[in-house]
Amino acid sequence: MKNTITSKSIIALAITFFTFNSFAQNFYAKLNGGYSWATATMSTNSSSQVGTVVNYEKVSFSLGKGINVGGDVGYMFNKNIGAELGINYLLGANTEYGYKSSSSSDAYTYSATVLGFIPAIVITPGLENFNPYAKFGLSISSATLTVKDENISTSGSITNTSNITNVYSGGVALGLVSSLGASYKITQNISIFGEMCILTMKYSPTKGELTESKLNGVDNLSTKSTRDKNSEFSDSYSIDNSAPTDNNAPRKSSAPNFPFSSVGVNVGIIIGF
Repeated sequence: MKNTITSKSIIALAITFFTFNSFAQNFYAKLNGGYSWATATMSTNSSSQVGTVVNYEKVSFSLGKGINVGGDVGYMFNKNIGAELGINYLLGANTEYGYKSSSSSDAYTYSATVLGFIPAIVITPGLENFNPYAKFGLSISSATLTVKDENISTSGSITNTSNITNVYSGGVALGLVSSLGASYKITQNISIFGEMCILTMKYSPTKGELTESKLNGVDNLSTKSTRDKNSEFSDSYSIDNSAPTDNNAPRKSSAPNFPFSSVGVNVGIIIGF
């Protein structure tokens, strides 16, 4: 009787182990890095003045360009269909434009960082070694946009330099992600992969903050009012022009939209379990 119970326990444990092992083998993790280039853009102008002639040059940019690093955890429901949950960090490249004349210059530098979570569906033919795939998902992201402005003006023998930095944040950016790629198996549990990824996304911050204000290298941020240092963005707002300006409250303004759309290339490693 005792031997029968022991045998049944061993069989039950074996079934549990093999069931769990089979289930776990469908899980995998990915680590990747790459670079993204801008697609959809917004436009502004750079200009320079010589005498009475002002030359203008169109500058188009998207804040989605830059270095990407990230990772995913995935599960294959069968050899053809799976799901992934990814996290991605974008360290955006700088975009510069401005104005220049014989007596003054104004230079702007835009840069951004984005932390995104990407749930996605994976479709693949399920080949053994070289396995192509397509991935479709939603990007749910938090972004921070930094705008630096350096203004240099000369009057006679006096030159003044001001440096201002504004940081825009808040809100959630939603976008669509699609990828085409392929993996190549190195060992039973390790593969390498490469993919091309297309992101369609725009970002609308909800607040802005003046984080730096200097005149000729001397910090004067503490002299600024709350209205000068803070902004609140929304799709609609009201201002009572008959009421005095409240310098102790943030400035209200329409919400701007910034493009983050891009096309990128990622490479990395897949670890199966």
